[in-house]
Amino acid sequence: MLSRSTARMAATTQRAAAIRRSAPDAPVAVTERVVDRLLAACGLRILSPTGFAVAIEDGEEPSARDTARMNALLTDRRVRLLIDNVDTRSTATAEVRRLAARHGVEVVEVHESMPADTPSLTTWVRATVAALARALGVGA
Repeated sequence: MLSRSTARMAATTQRAAAIRRSAPDAPVAVTERVVDRLLAACGLRILSPTGFAVAIEDGEEPSARDTARMNALLTDRRVRLLIDNVDTRSTATAEVRRLAARHGVEVVEVHESMPADTPSLTTWVRATVAALARALGVGA
């Protein structure tokens, strides 16, 4: 018999597989690379400039070139989602969130650290995968 945690993680894995099947290679942008492996497991393709995410991770402003490339992804709607790490806010991340909202690109908020009110790692991962599925219109 599977433990409750193992059963929940199995359900999360199934949901990630459903995303892979329903939205294969769906293009996304990230403000930071905090969930890159999870996005890959869901079959999503990150188009945002690596330099943009690295700058945000380092607490710096992205270069003008990386900012322009990121902005174009959103204004031209070349991505379906913007994945935003809410634990690192900056002028640059606020601006890309505004652009995403203005141009109809769904924003999915993620955390680099497990929120204090989250009871387990499994719950945290499950909630993130569920948010991706909802944003992409993928059923349970």
